[in-house]
Amino acid sequence: MRATSARKRWGTWLAVALVAGLAALAGWQRAALAEGLAHRWLAARGVPASLHVERLGLGGLVVTGLRLGEDTAPDLEAARVALAWSWRGLVERRLDRVELEGVRLSGRLGDGGLELGALDALGGDGAAPAGLPFAEARFRDVEVALDSPRGQLVLRAAEGSAATAAPGSREVTGSAELSASAPFASAVASLRLAGTLDAPRLALSGTLAPDEAALGVRAAAPVRVTGEARLGGSNGVEADVTVEAEQLALPALASFADLAVEGTFAGGELTAELRVGRLAPLTEPPLFAPLAVDAALRGAPAKLALRGTARTDGDGFALPFDGTLEPFVPRARVGVRVPETELALPAREPADLFPWLADAVLRAQGRAAGELALEFADGRLAARAELALRDVDLRTTYATLRRVNGVVTLLGPEPLVTPPAQRVAIGLVEGPLPLSNGLLRFELRPGRTLDVAEGVFRLAGGTLSFSGSFPLDAEERTLVLRAEGLSVAQLLSALDFEGLSGTGRLAGRLVVEQRGERVRIATGELRATQPGVIRYAAGPGAGAVAAEQPQLGTALGALEDLRYETLELEVSGDVSELDVKVHARGSNPNFQEGRPVVLNVNVEAPVDTLLRAGLATYRVPEEIEAQVNRYFEREAR
Repeated sequence: MRATSARKRWGTWLAVALVAGLAALAGWQRAALAEGLAHRWLAARGVPASLHVERLGLGGLVVTGLRLGEDTAPDLEAARVALAWSWRGLVERRLDRVELEGVRLSGRLGDGGLELGALDALGGDGAAPAGLPFAEARFRDVEVALDSPRGQLVLRAAEGSAATAAPGSREVTGSAELSASAPFASAVASLRLAGTLDAPRLALSGTLAPDEAALGVRAAAPVRVTGEARLGGSNGVEADVTVEAEQLALPALASFADLAVEGTFAGGELTAELRVGRLAPLTEPPLFAPLAVDAALRGAPAKLALRGTARTDGDGFALPFDGTLEPFVPRARVGVRVPETELALPAREPADLFPWLADAVLRAQGRAAGELALEFADGRLAARAELALRDVDLRTTYATLRRVNGVVTLLGPEPLVTPPAQRVAIGLVEGPLPLSNGLLRFELRPGRTLDVAEGVFRLAGGTLSFSGSFPLDAEERTLVLRAEGLSVAQLLSALDFEGLSGTGRLAGRLVVEQRGERVRIATGELRATQPGVIRYAAGPGAGAVAAEQPQLGTALGALEDLRYETLELEVSGDVSELDVKVHARGSNPNFQEGRPVVLNVNVEAPVDTLLRAGLATYRVPEEIEAQVNRYFEREAR
């Protein structure tokens, strides 16, 4: 530290001695010598330059035609630079007066912060004074142009911009009116200078108007910007800034109400707090419910890391998120987590977070978790959501789904689709088409079309399977179910015919038609895959019935032990109460000496008992259970 201070003192006295020596020369000699020294000093640092020292005296210097950097695109131009100093000022390493005219400063605002080309190459030796390097300044026709990833930002100072230190007190005052333009916004601002020479303060007040065509952001009113910058601290320039916007919108995507950013800039880094009173989607249907957002921002102004929480109304969902924000591009990447949540709680229904589900999901209970990855770039929003369901019951407008398990991925927002091969397991479907013990492999395609690669449900000891494309918004649909291995025993037990039992397996197909809310089986044929037995255990009143109706008595006698060779079921009607025609051909060795019997019976088949039995024995497929468990275990960490 002492060595550094000594170098500063020697540098100061060397500058004083150099000025004294130059002052002893004739005027034209002083200017020519100073001009030559300046060129050699700049060349030694690799900075192309041209300048003319118009005057150099004991108390000041005038330079004209100053250009630093390449001739075709200089980093700094100044038509006239006038500097005035005193012996006391030189000792303090501060100029008495600075006048700048016709200044053009160029640079770049990138991921690494502000880059000023030739000025960065000149560097510094640490001998600059704390605070302002001048006691008085006048600026005329000053412009700063900064290249950014989205184009050029231009800052201009109006005529009359000045700063002055009061004699003796060292207190400074000053003002400047600024205007700025950029490919994505325009701004006007007022600067006010206060404080002292050693610790000056700049107060900023202005408004910013986003360019909707370039930035993709619409402002209902100009965005307000206020702040204060302090010079001379341990971090060099420090600043506090507040940005407030009543209403901003990303057209057709989202709106931001009561937005505020309060931050501090120090050491080249910004630390800020972001608050959004209401973030609401503008998509149709809405992608998510309105949210209140609180977040912390950290990093270089060109690229900020953000972390915070978004909340739905009331005691609903609290969604932690993190990501990056590049305001000058603009570009943002955000990852949102939906922590493991009990859906049965108030304000935590799926539609409380995703309103577009309101018309489809009327009620939900069970446990869910998820992640949402959002990316905004080039004026477009892309979203990827992953939703994990564990034993979730969903009551929808079409049916009630019980014990739904699986991890589903959604892509959006427009159109809302899924990748291929999504899989969910369903314990029971209660509704127009009741099914149980299901595994569904599907893809949601544009136009709200559900492509089912394979749907398999258990029924009566066998399976019902289907595949195909199904427009979700259609009023009419047709579904072909393939039946395999249905148990004759379980099917007969569901018929409204007490005492009837049997053996064997059935296969065939059922054509299901939907017309609005009505679902019916248009045609259905099930056939036994091999011979079997149908038995009827006659009740106490069977003898009296047989005496009164001899034909029915013959049928009941044959059914006591019917060894069928063929068995067919014709199924039709509303699925809640099916009409079943049973056709059997065979013989009973203990009835009428085993003569051939042809049996045709019409019965009604309530299927609820079959489905409830299926749910009682339901087990989530191992592959689905493992996938869901992995997701929830990761969430717990």
